Amino acid sequence: MQTFPLNYFSALRTPTQVFAGRKLLSWPKFFLIFVFLVSLMVMPVTLFYANQIQAIPLEQFLSVHSLIDEQGTQKFSELELSETGLQASQQTIAVTPEILVGVSLSEKQQSDHGTFIDFEKEQWVIQQKDKSGIRRYTMNYSPSFQPDSVRTPEDFQRFLEREFYASNRPTISFIL
Repeated sequence: MQTFPLNYFSALRTPTQVFAGRKLLSWPKFFLIFVFLVSLMVMPVTLFYANQIQAIPLEQFLSVHSLIDEQGTQKFSELELSETGLQASQQTIAVTPEILVGVSLSEKQQSDHGTFIDFEKEQWVIQQKDKSGIRRYTMNYSPSFQPDSVRTPEDFQRFLEREFYASNRPTISFIL
């Protein structure tokens, strides 16, 4: 009898022994095993890229040239979010020819502007109406949603990009 390190390697199967029973598999079973093994090899790549992404570029989900101004960022940074939801009354944060940003916007305001960002009590909504149709994203507030961290219009844009990704991370990771 061989000692431990040597008997371990002798007990391993050779590649020909591993594949000896493959002829007993039907084509559907063989295909299923093949897909499973390929998915095992691809999974680390997907997880690697999913952890590299921190935000989705704004152009991917909202295409506007001017989003908000300094006065709008000041109004936005004053919003308070608690455990029960957004603590703010109905107000307009910013209006440009392209987009309306506000809190608890009315149906009339939403239909008049077509493209808007609406911060409601329980969730926030991005909607864009263009030639191809209406794209609407409804997201819940995440723990990282801190309006007081926004100081400039660029901060607001980066904030939206990060929060959009945080709200949709499982879906985005699955698509990768």
